[in-house]
Amino acid sequence: MLKTPKKREDAYKLLHIFTETTGCQAKMWGTSIIGFGSCHYKYKSGHEGDAPLVGFLPRKANISL
Repeated sequence: MLKTPKKREDAYKLLHIFTETTGCQAKMWGTSIIGFGSCHYKYKSGHEGDAPLVGFLPRKANISL
């Protein structure tokens, strides 16, 4: 939970911008990444997984894109 009203307001603004821009609904990736869309990846080593196409991470000091 974001502690300050300004941080919450900024996060909701980004949520709206990303939803409108991508046409995708937000999805939580782990405990703190808010992602939009998804991409499956596979490395030559055999490691594979899924990741959001774009997203943001509200942090205590800043918001990471």
